[in-house]
Amino acid sequence: SPRGAMPPPCMWKDMCDRLDQLAAVTAHKPRLHVHGTVNLAGSGAACSLHVVVGGELVDVQDITNQGRFRLDLSADEHIRLILVSTGHFPRVVEIRPARTVSGPVNHLDLRVVLTPNGLLDGKRVAPLREKFIPGRDGAPDVIGYDRTPNSRPNSTPLPLLKRAS
Repeated sequence: SPRGAMPPPCMWKDMCDRLDQLAAVTAHKPRLHVHGTVNLAGSGAACSLHVVVGGELVDVQDITNQGRFRLDLSADEHIRLILVSTGHFPRVVEIRPARTVSGPVNHLDLRVVLTPNGLLDGKRVAPLREKFIPGRDGAPDVIGYDRTPNSRPNSTPLPLLKRAS
C-alpha cells in the first residue's frame, strides 16, 4: 500500500481493540510526574537530560525554557536522571520507587544546581558527593551526586553516559 494510506476497514476493529487493551494495562500503573528546574550557576550554557529507566536509556532531552523540564515516568521503577552541561560536573539524580504508592499519581519537584568543574572559567568547586532526600507520604527517595572523571593512569576515556551509569 502507498505510504500514508489508511488501513482497510477490516483492520480498524482489531487496532481499536489493541489500543483499548493497552490503555487498560497502562491505566492501572502508578505514574510519577517530575517537574524540575536546573540552575547552571549563571553560566547560561546548554544542558541535556538523559533519562534511564530500569537500566535502559529511554529519552534524551535538551533543557530549554529557563532550565525547566517535565517528565511522566513509571512510579514503580528505578529512575536515573543524568544532567550534562559544558563546564559543569555531570549530575546524577536517582529516584527510587516509594515503598507504598499513595494513589494513581505522584508528583516530584526537583531543584538541581549543577557544580562548575573549572574547565571554562578556572573556578572549580568541590563536587557534590551525595545528597539523600527521603520520600515522605508515599513520595520516592531521591539521591543526587556529581560524577567526576576517572583518575586512573593509562585508562581509556569512557563515553560520558557509560561513566555516569
